[in-house]
Amino acid sequence: MSIQLAAYKGISFQSDCIRLLTYSEYSHIAVLFTDDIEVDVDGKTHFIAAGSVIEAWNPGGVRLVSSLSDSHTPHTPVDLFAFKTPLTREEEQKIVRTLIKHLGQKYSYGNVIRFVPIVRLLMPKPLPFAYTRTHVFCSELALEACADAGRWLLERCRFWEIPPRDVPRSPLLYLVKSVMTV
Repeated sequence: MSIQLAAYKGISFQSDCIRLLTYSEYSHIAVLFTDDIEVDVDGKTHFIAAGSVIEAWNPGGVRLVSSLSDSHTPHTPVDLFAFKTPLTREEEQKIVRTLIKHLGQKYSYGNVIRFVPIVRLLMPKPLPFAYTRTHVFCSELALEACADAGRWLLERCRFWEIPPRDVPRSPLLYLVKSVMTV
């Protein structure tokens, strides 16, 4: 079990806004590495240390950081979820490859705006701005990485349609434990 999904119950103003707008206790999703992992991507070897996290972060985009706490408000509750059927080594490698390919990608403000209820009510259908693959937000990144490994956390949904609230609802996951950022 080298990979877990971290669901943050953010306590900052920005997190409060996300939770309010998505009717959720969760404001952010990240991928946590519980063991060291090494993977080759496009002929280059990447090493990720245990405890590291890859997340789509606002601002800054997709990043690799050394802990669940990096840049997060201290004492933020985080629920850690693992796969009911453990990932194979090959599946873990596929998840990591996808995540690494996204490193540096910009954060998707435009795609996140779709979750704001007033936007859904007042904007014409389809929305006048198109979904873009050039930017990504937190739950979208985690869902895509898992799907690339053949683990579709939520079927019949496009990655960009899923707010952080829905990721822990996947029938493929179970709650391992709750922790706090420092």
